[in-house]
Amino acid sequence: MFTYTDPVADEALIASADTAPLGDHAREALRLSQQAGALAVLAAHEIGRRTYTERLNSGGRNGRPASHSTAEKAALGEVSLQLRISRSKAAKWITLGDQLATLPKFRAQFLAGKHSIHRMSLLAASAQDAPEGDLRDRWADADDEALDSDTDATDLPDQPTFDDLPDDVEADADADTPGGDRADDQGSDTEDDADGQDEDAEPITFEDLALDLAQRSSTDPALRDELNEALIELDPDRAENIREEFGEAWQNVTITDDAHGHVNVDACMPAEHGVHLRDRIARMLKRRVCRLDPRTLGQQRVEALAEIQGAPGAKLRCRCGLDTCPAAKTRTRGNRGRGVEMPQPADATFDAEAPQTSDIATDIPADADEPTDAGVDAVVTAGDADEAASNNDTAASADNTDSDDDEDPTTAPSRHTLYVDPTGRDVTRLAGYGAIDPAHAERVAPQAQILTAPAMPERRTTSGLVLLGNRSPAPPIDPSGHGGFGNPPPGALTYAPPAALRAEILYLDHRCRYPFCNRPSDTCELDHLVKFNHADPLAGGWTVPYNLIPLCRPDHDRKHDGPWIPTMHTDRTVTWTNLRTGQTIITHPR
Repeated sequence: MFTYTDPVADEALIASADTAPLGDHAREALRLSQQAGALAVLAAHEIGRRTYTERLNSGGRNGRPASHSTAEKAALGEVSLQLRISRSKAAKWITLGDQLATLPKFRAQFLAGKHSIHRMSLLAASAQDAPEGDLRDRWADADDEALDSDTDATDLPDQPTFDDLPDDVEADADADTPGGDRADDQGSDTEDDADGQDEDAEPITFEDLALDLAQRSSTDPALRDELNEALIELDPDRAENIREEFGEAWQNVTITDDAHGHVNVDACMPAEHGVHLRDRIARMLKRRVCRLDPRTLGQQRVEALAEIQGAPGAKLRCRCGLDTCPAAKTRTRGNRGRGVEMPQPADATFDAEAPQTSDIATDIPADADEPTDAGVDAVVTAGDADEAASNNDTAASADNTDSDDDEDPTTAPSRHTLYVDPTGRDVTRLAGYGAIDPAHAERVAPQAQILTAPAMPERRTTSGLVLLGNRSPAPPIDPSGHGGFGNPPPGALTYAPPAALRAEILYLDHRCRYPFCNRPSDTCELDHLVKFNHADPLAGGWTVPYNLIPLCRPDHDRKHDGPWIPTMHTDRTVTWTNLRTGQTIITHPR
């Protein structure tokens, strides 16, 4: 353990400790820092409260009591000076302290060092918009409505899911899988127990729900999306009002001067507009820039944005300087439109004809650790690249193959994608963003392709996959990688998952299942937890739901490199175990 008083000794401990105990020390140090941060926030709130009360009750220059606005400014100024922080940070801390005053469970977790200031701010802010009281009645009513709508829902296309297995395969699967008779019996007991505990059990409040989500191994943006989804499920009308109020208060575009001939552009806009802009930039980069372009991803995006807004002379072109550049070929007249996905029909469903992958890159940092195939021979200097690009541009202009007047598929409007559950159990999701309220979805729908949820034997309730009060881990799926099946179901011995199975996995898992990754699952690869045996498919891991998870390319490589080994459980949680240290991290579906 660190001394925190002897820097030399602490640094020596870091240098000499083994990896496992060093990780333990670091996690404890992080917890203590979060605990100290919580104390600082609450102390700042108390200083601000006292200053506010004192200024409000004391007379001003004219002998009259100060106004609330004057008292608030005085409180912010005093906290800023006392703690030597900016006034904007002082305002955030005072606001968080105000919110935690009525949230005792959040406050206790905060003081225990369980969450950072930013993560606790997300929790506290969401609680301001959440319904009060026991949530179980709301969940029960919503589930009843969803069950009623099941009988009226339109039948979905046939898909190779558990429901479609032959009788003999289902019989084998029932004995071993969580979808079989054994699991059904266990599920019935659980339901009976839950019914018997309804009257005597402690009420489930939004604090309980939010803390259950916060303790998961997720990023802060993922937590924010899950909290937003929960709020929409609990009160869709209230969620709509909150969205409209937020837009009135915060929608804006600001352009501020920065250093060295640059400016910062910041915008708050409706989700569909931001998704459209991000996707359009990504399409432009995919079509016009190859991997050997010497510019950073950020520089390429800026050039694309400049062209989109019609800046004089702005044109995104690859600067690799190679005559064989694949991006240059896509700009010729003969290849115009190739390689660009066309919008799907508005009534498209998650079937074999639905898109299997997304070509849209997510908004990852420009220095993300994507693998590269560039070799030594492919390296060119920035000066050479600029000169070659200029020559190529001149030649292209002379050939009249890339004029600014040419129609470009990357600049054509693209349609949004909405993931809709026809039963009404799941909140509608906007691809590239996340959960949106029903009114928002209705507004976006005319310009979107609608992908309906696949028909699956196991459907969650409106309370999601959050099973509060039941912390016991689910049993692991068999280590053979057969997903609990005795005999391989259709498609299990084929390496590439069919479109319907991929759609099912993406519906169950919204993000990369590696710990603390926020990459959307539709931009990920489907990985076999137990490796597929190409020489003998029957002996290796099968292509079945309980042996497949989405992993982004960097995390896919990390998984195969080790030392973190995943184990799937019957509730689709995945336990990642470090073979060197024994540490475990659990990731959750959805």
